[in-house]
Amino acid sequence: MRNHFAIAVLLPLCTSAQTYYYINGIDVDPVSPTAQDVIAITLHGDLSSTGAYIVSAAAQVFGGVLQIDITAADPGGLAVLVPHDEVIAVGMLPAGGYQVSINGTNVSDNAANGDHLLNVDGGSWPACDSLWILSIQYAAFHMDQLVATVQNNSSELFDYPSFILFDANHDTIAVETVNFFGIGGTQDHVLVIGSGIGSGAITGTLELWTGFTQFHACTFPVNTDLCPPPPCSMVYVNITNTGGALVNATFDWTMLANGQPVGNGEIVMDTLAQMGTDSLCLPPGYYQLQVSSTPTAPGGQIQFGVTDRPFFGGDVLGASYVQNGGPNTLDVPFYSACNNVNAIAGPEAMDPLLVRTTSDAIEIERRDGSAIRDLQLTDVTGRTMHRLTGNGPRMTIITSDLPAGIYLLRSAGLPVHRILIIH
Repeated sequence: MRNHFAIAVLLPLCTSAQTYYYINGIDVDPVSPTAQDVIAITLHGDLSSTGAYIVSAAAQVFGGVLQIDITAADPGGLAVLVPHDEVIAVGMLPAGGYQVSINGTNVSDNAANGDHLLNVDGGSWPACDSLWILSIQYAAFHMDQLVATVQNNSSELFDYPSFILFDANHDTIAVETVNFFGIGGTQDHVLVIGSGIGSGAITGTLELWTGFTQFHACTFPVNTDLCPPPPCSMVYVNITNTGGALVNATFDWTMLANGQPVGNGEIVMDTLAQMGTDSLCLPPGYYQLQVSSTPTAPGGQIQFGVTDRPFFGGDVLGASYVQNGGPNTLDVPFYSACNNVNAIAGPEAMDPLLVRTTSDAIEIERRDGSAIRDLQLTDVTGRTMHRLTGNGPRMTIITSDLPAGIYLLRSAGLPVHRILIIH
């Protein structure tokens, strides 16, 4: 259920010391107005005597302020409080948040603070057209989170924003806790998943609320796959010295899948560089990062881990490096919600190519017996390791000269194959 009136600080405004009408509460009709509704405001209160009355009452809008101009008079009467509800026609309002301000003559505004905020639903602020949803995806290393990457191309700040994802039945899927003062430029917004999505595909709506979820600002249709596109996504291994002393050491890292290496490298720290990054491309799955150093106790305060962005933003998973002489390990669940069976998937049954791997070769065969014209084997950075051309239905690529890891096998017009080479 959405809150259409929320708590805010608003000082009552009274332009006269004499009070003939005391406002005790403010209601809106309909209770949950939209941009298509004719809206009325009801002031609940008490007149100061049996002769007191409302001279005039009207509403006008100044930006995000709904101002009620009201004047009361009392020509004389029995001095008892007389209950009185004043209904004021407002008309249709654009969707957005409004502050109800009482501009009164001989009137005292004693309504609760929360009565002074009004939200009109059913539309978007004009600036919503300039707010682009670049992507919505599972967080790389936290399967209970989604990341919505947005870009604001307007001057509207969208104060204290919070995104909420709904499915096609408008049930809440994931909610963002307010983490920004506003939206400026390109930002990653993390939403915590509250209920199971079931698969990577989702159809629904993404809503932006502002003012600590008090005002509904924008609605965006969602029809997307929350999983990254195949065959693999980039992972960045990071090692950083956060202080204590300068480090001069070499850090060797290995990424394992099912106990077998699928990528490795080294990061060197010296007096000129106290941090370093390596990269590899992985399909969704469960991995383990191992890091060791030479010397075994390099000093400093070493942090190591993985990110899905080369520099800033995105998802981060890390740990402190323990200088005990043995390899440090970090479990890396990579797009776990998108992983069906294993980190390395075999060819599908109806794939035109039948691909077999041995300890030192890859054997490729066309299922229909037609010729394989061109084959290219690349590493995860895109470097070509082998390229073959032919006119027969079978080819063999010798891999004994290649380091263990993940490679991509390509042939024109055919699906890309992920190849795990283990020696």
